[in-house]
Parts: sequence; C-alpha cells; structure tokens
Amino acid sequence: MGAKLVPMSDATWPMPASSIPERRIFEQALYANSPFGTLATTLLVLLVLVGALLMAALADHYPPVVHTTGGWTLGASTWPGIVLSILVTVALGMQRYVRNRDVAENLALQAVMPDCQEGERRIYDAAGMRRLKIASAVGALLGALPSVVLVPHALILRAPATFAWFIVMDAFTAALFARGIVQSTRAAESWARLINQSLIIDLLRIDSLNVIGRYAARTALIWFSVAGAILLFFVGHNMNMLTFAVLLLAAVMGVWIFVRPMERVHRRIRAAKRAELEPIRQAIESAWERAPHDALEAAKLQGLLALESRIEAVREWPFDQPTALRVAAYVLIPAVPWFGQAIAGYFVANFVHAKS
Repeated sequence: MGAKLVPMSDATWPMPASSIPERRIFEQALYANSPFGTLATTLLVLLVLVGALLMAALADHYPPVVHTTGGWTLGASTWPGIVLSILVTVALGMQRYVRNRDVAENLALQAVMPDCQEGERRIYDAAGMRRLKIASAVGALLGALPSVVLVPHALILRAPATFAWFIVMDAFTAALFARGIVQSTRAAESWARLINQSLIIDLLRIDSLNVIGRYAARTALIWFSVAGAILLFFVGHNMNMLTFAVLLLAAVMGVWIFVRPMERVHRRIRAAKRAELEPIRQAIESAWERAPHDALEAAKLQGLLALESRIEAVREWPFDQPTALRVAAYVLIPAVPWFGQAIAGYFVANFVHAKS
C-alpha cells in the first residue's frame, strides 16, 4: 500500500538541516564556530549587543536609565535598543535550535523522503548563495534607510554613537529578515521537486509522515518567536506602522509555513486513499454478489470490508495531536508581551502605588 505525492510548487516547506554548509551560512556559522553550546552562545550574543548599546549611550553622555517624578525609568532609546537586541538574538537562537532538532530527526525524514539530502544541497547551491547575498544587501539598505532619512540631523550630532548602533542593528535585523524570506523561498523550490520525486506515502504507516509536520511546526516557531520579540516594542509604546507591518508579515509567515503545506499534503493523502479504496470497493461488490452462494467469497468479503475500514480510518493530516497542540501554543507566543504588560500594569497600579 503506497503512493507518491504529486508536485506542490507553491508551498513553503521547512528545510532539512543535516548537511547545511554551516560555515557558509552566517546564521549557523556563528554557532558552528562558537566554543560554547547553543544557549550559552545565544545569551552571549544578547549580552554583547546590549553591552554595545550601553557603551554607545555612555559615549554620548546619554544615561540609559533616568530618574523622573514617577521614579527610575529607561531612557528613550534604551528599551527600543534592548528589544532590537532581543529580536536578533531570538532569530539567531531559534534558527540554531530548529536546526539541531531537524538534524536529530533527519533519519526519520529520509525514511519518507529518501532524496532529502540532495534537495537540501540545492537550497544552498551557487544560485541560492547568490540570492542570500543580494537579500542581505537589499535588507541592510532598507533597514538603515529610514533612520538615515527620518532621524533629525541635530539628534544624530547629539548622540552619534547611539545613532551608529541603531543604524547597524536596523540594517542587520532587516538583512536577517530578508535572508529568512529568501531561504524559505529557496526551500520551497527544492521541496517541490522532492515531493514530486521522493516523498512516499504509505497509507498503512501514515504515522511516518508526522516528521514532516514536526519540521513545519519548528520552522513556524521561528517566525512566531520573531513576532513575539517584535511585540515587545508595544510594551515600550514604540510600535509604529512599519514595525506593525513587519510583525504582521512574521505572524502570517508562521501560520502559512505550517498550514499551507499541511493542507496540500492533506489533499494528496485523500487522493491516495481514494486510489487505494476504489479497487477494494470493486472487489467488495464482486464478492458481495457471490458471497451468498460461496463460503470462500463470504470469508474474502469480511477481509475486504476490514481492509476498507482500515484505509478509510487513515488519518489525513501529516501531524499528530502533540504537534497540533505545540503549533497552537506557538500561535500564542506573540500575545505574551500584551499579557506581560497588562500584568505589570496591574501590579504597579495595585501594589507599588498603593504603598507610596
């Protein structure tokens, strides 16, 4: 009982990661060259970025923390700078985490997609690397341009080091975002070929396809985590239309990256079930006619009916319940800053002010 899927040319698929050329891809080279583990390296990146922000503020004689009539509070640029640092750190750290998990499940992926290694290499071939370089340049330009154009010249002269930090971070963040989009697009092209040529659906072992759902869920997790980090701007009342547009794009990418391929595989599984059930039902009709007069046909009919029920009961989605629950939890990640702000506001209003 087996069937191969037909092409899926317009879905963005997560990419297998066991043979990604780590030292050619910045997002992974950082961790591949680090002597520390994933968590320690990620925390170190955050400390370096925040430390550079504080040093820039001190160089400009701009206190990162100021005292007002309401008490101590962060400076006007401190919180946006911290959020940018968290955003970059989340993007880098989550990509590394997802890659490590993908590597751990690579054998399971090969079992249902034997040519996945070849497809993976195509993602980072010469054309793919060229696209990444172009995306990095365009993203960096688009990230830095708004600050250069919109920030008043007097403010730049008053805090040149802080302005330089934000220019670099804006450019770097936008470059990472653009690279993520290009990587997803390139992965979609490669996976479309793989699904046509290599993906195997065994209706009697449909659970083997759960690995595809887990791959897609982990890739969606990157985008939802980025969306959650962006929403930290909301906590500091620094959300603007451009930031909101990027937030919306990240959230939509997270949903689409999981839902779209799952829906397409769902269709293909249903088509495979129909193809398998048609000859079984023809055999049932034939056995049904002869069963009243033939004991062997009656026994055969029972087996055919059981097989029909088995095929009909095959799950039509390539993920299990735990994966579905995880994805549902991932969708809630962007809402965490809102809840956090509401809880903090309640605490301040009901406890801090009450004691003063």
